[in-house]
Amino acid sequence: MGKKIINNKFYLFALMFLLILVLRIPALYHTIIDIDEAAFAEFANKWLGGAIPYVGVYDNKPIVTYLFYYIIFYLFGINNLFAVHVATLFLVFISTVVVYWFIEKIAGMDEAVASSLFFIFLMHTYEPKYIATNTETLYTLPVLLAFVWYYVVVWEKKSILYAVLSGMCAGIAFLINYKAGVIVAAFGVFSIYVLCKASDKKGELLNQIKILGSIGIGFIIPVCIAIVYFFHKRALNEFITLGFLYNFKYIQSGMVSVPYLKAIARFVLFGICSLPLWFIIVRQLFYEYEKSNTDKNLILLLVIWLSGSIFAVMLGWRAYGHYFIQLALPLSLLAGLSIHSVSALFLKRSYVFLTVLAVILTASRINIPLTYHFLGDSNALSDFAYKKVATRVQAITSPDDTMFVWGSGASAYIYANRRCSSKIIITDYVSGRQFGVSNEDMGENVNKYIQYLRDEFIKEFMQNPPTVFIDTSPSGYYGYDRFPLNKFPDLSEIIKNNYSFDCNIDDMNIYILNKYTKKQ
Repeated sequence: MGKKIINNKFYLFALMFLLILVLRIPALYHTIIDIDEAAFAEFANKWLGGAIPYVGVYDNKPIVTYLFYYIIFYLFGINNLFAVHVATLFLVFISTVVVYWFIEKIAGMDEAVASSLFFIFLMHTYEPKYIATNTETLYTLPVLLAFVWYYVVVWEKKSILYAVLSGMCAGIAFLINYKAGVIVAAFGVFSIYVLCKASDKKGELLNQIKILGSIGIGFIIPVCIAIVYFFHKRALNEFITLGFLYNFKYIQSGMVSVPYLKAIARFVLFGICSLPLWFIIVRQLFYEYEKSNTDKNLILLLVIWLSGSIFAVMLGWRAYGHYFIQLALPLSLLAGLSIHSVSALFLKRSYVFLTVLAVILTASRINIPLTYHFLGDSNALSDFAYKKVATRVQAITSPDDTMFVWGSGASAYIYANRRCSSKIIITDYVSGRQFGVSNEDMGENVNKYIQYLRDEFIKEFMQNPPTVFIDTSPSGYYGYDRFPLNKFPDLSEIIKNNYSFDCNIDDMNIYILNKYTKKQ
């Protein structure tokens, strides 16, 4: 019966889709799974409202991430996170089908099924926030296509056009998350290896230059489209500064502020969740490598890709759960191609282990507030406090009114369905929170760009005051107890002179604009 299903592609893919659907069911009724989703959503909302990215609304992620949310909201309505999560489900499913098709083509049906199942499990088997629509999940499909088309060019000697397509997919992935550049780096390292092994150095050198050059041309096409767009909008400098260069500051701050043991612990936890795959790969590389019928060069390329992805996860030492999603593709492809190195019994037990783990984690996602309460993650629980705040904001404002949250509180905008009054969605950009300086200097010791943003923020706040102001610093969510308003006298004075205290919800103070109160 099982073999019959596997042989019938329709039933096989239907079962894969059903498995992905079951594992992502919590994403279909939890509006916001991770705070990053809220920031992406509000950025897209303001973009739809006419704001120019990185000028009229600030955040530091690459542009295509926001474009994805923009398109979904344009088609299905603003704040429609349900549609975002459904679209993400289909992206994961399409990626799974491509994984199956590719591995079946080069190895066989058993390897294809194994790779597909490994991929599905790895895309869902980790912490509760793993199934959020984050950058790593969004760039999975274009990175996969970049790899497949590179294979087609190098191994099957097809038209160089496929190299251009490979580069274009890598470029799109890069504009979703800059860490996707790892795949192009892997191609480059592999090319150097090929050159070193080649007997005809001159001929192979020309061939590799042609392939990598074509990939490079493809890569810069989407990048150039983005540059032309921002040049046309007179926002090129902002795009480069905030959308690209700012991320280096973010990496540096993590290396200063994140404890090494915390980052290592996250690696260990992911290693446990994916242990069978690591065992299969290690056994293949160290015990069965010479006996393997799989192309050794392909195995090497996957190892290079996996190694580069591990390095990308380590950058900044944050090692957040969603960072590990970028390991899913090289790990699942490599493990799937290596299943002949282990017994059928071990493979079955691996499936059982991953299934049980997936069931446990899916169950933990059914009630995310309860899960994070059990884990003691106050930052994650803040999302549910923002729901209460949003209910109060809706009660005291009209749909056309604006609000502002001091802290990492983008979720409040989405739940309240009220737009942020400022181009600053998350106040890290004006508080200096993420730069990893000492507690005593937090908020003051910031670089010139942050000071510039802070000055611009105050001007904007005075010109366009929000109807409601929420101060999250007393709650301590996301470390904002280190950034009380009294450390920012300009803002504190504005609130004191122009706003009235309304209420306190979960240690978050809500203030309402005096002019608005008089209107009522």
